[in-house]
Amino acid sequence: MRQERSTEGLDGVREDYERQTQREPYIPRPKWQIVMAWVLFGIVVLGVVNICWLQITGR
Repeated sequence: MRQERSTEGLDGVREDYERQTQREPYIPRPKWQIVMAWVLFGIVVLGVVNICWLQITGR
């Protein structure tokens, strides 16, 4: 025989789900962090290009 489930254990599930799905409003990053990210990205790209150039020229 199949046993029916009760809904007694589901009382707080909806509240938990709603609490977890609530998102904080989007706050954009400060300009200095964006600029610093691009600067660091440029340094990495220049480093990779420099390593490739050194491998090609054999220095």
